[in-house]
Amino acid sequence: MTQDIFKGKKVTVINIWGTFCPPCIGEMPELGAWAKEMPQEAQLIGLVCDASGPEDKEITAAALKILSDSQADFVNLLPSQELMKYLDKVEAVPTTIFVDEEGRIIGEQVVGANVPKYKELLARYLK
Repeated sequence: MTQDIFKGKKVTVINIWGTFCPPCIGEMPELGAWAKEMPQEAQLIGLVCDASGPEDKEITAAALKILSDSQADFVNLLPSQELMKYLDKVEAVPTTIFVDEEGRIIGEQVVGANVPKYKELLARYLK
């Protein structure tokens, strides 16, 4: 995974979640539906915070089951060294942040499951 994942998108919404987190799991169906209707210049990416990386088979399997069960068919990543910087200031999950096409955090983060707030902020950041 490189910064290239952000290229070509004015705003990327990163939803940082954990397989242990009921509110995170609860919002997955709504996030999955939203990902399908996002404007062309935006994208949604999930970041599974409790995985230690690709070799973490147990958490990876749990995350895949959660995503499948909730029909949340959007890109989800496991933390790599490069993505760890987004986890530095996360105190609770879900936390949702917004980044520009260079991978820089923009605007405010949203702590807690609040898809309407994510949508409101995305609309603001796309202007």
